[in-house]
Amino acid sequence: MKAQFSGLGVTNLRGSMGGTVASRNKSGDYLRRKGIPTNPQTEAQQLQRALFSSLSTAWRTLTEPVREAWREAAVNFPVVDVFGNPVILNGNSLFLQLNANLAKVGIARIDTPPLVSDVANVIIDEVIVEAEGGVVSLTFDSVVPAGMAALISATQTISAGRRNFKNLLRNIGTVTAGATGLAVTTSYTNTFGAPITGGRVGFSVETVNIETGQSSVQNYISGIVTAP
Repeated sequence: MKAQFSGLGVTNLRGSMGGTVASRNKSGDYLRRKGIPTNPQTEAQQLQRALFSSLSTAWRTLTEPVREAWREAAVNFPVVDVFGNPVILNGNSLFLQLNANLAKVGIARIDTPPLVSDVANVIIDEVIVEAEGGVVSLTFDSVVPAGMAALISATQTISAGRRNFKNLLRNIGTVTAGATGLAVTTSYTNTFGAPITGGRVGFSVETVNIETGQSSVQNYISGIVTAP
């Protein structure tokens, strides 16, 4: 469990300890009993585990000077923790993070740390989700810039009233520079089956710099499934 202190008091708690989980929602901080998660061993989970296993093996094959270069580079790639504070990764974690991002968009592994570069932020501003026999498509607010790829994720059909769907997202496609959107009907139905009329489908887009592996924040949108 992680705690953030102010003076002699605790101002934030995150994570778990024993059978208790500390978290936060729009109503504020709360504690709940820790559930025992299932481990369905889905294909997506197995692929993710295989990716990190492969990258962990690759890290061990690097020479010590190269590993040290990753450790020194980590200060240039801070991440934000659950409290919104910047955190410096260790060299191994940076290697895993950047290369995992590259793998998600089909780019080969980098073994030496890159220089920090810009990452474009692409937003989905329109979705069309039609039930069986229809189409599932997305339109971006801008063209995916040169040197970038956009990773698209989606959810299965959920309740029309549900707005929080981040934990349900699964990768369904990638587009490269120059794209203004993506028709994902086939990849969506292969992953989730046909959308159900009247339900809601959530989407996200995350931009990855194909030279460095740096990624943007995920931008979210959802749409109601209509009849084709």
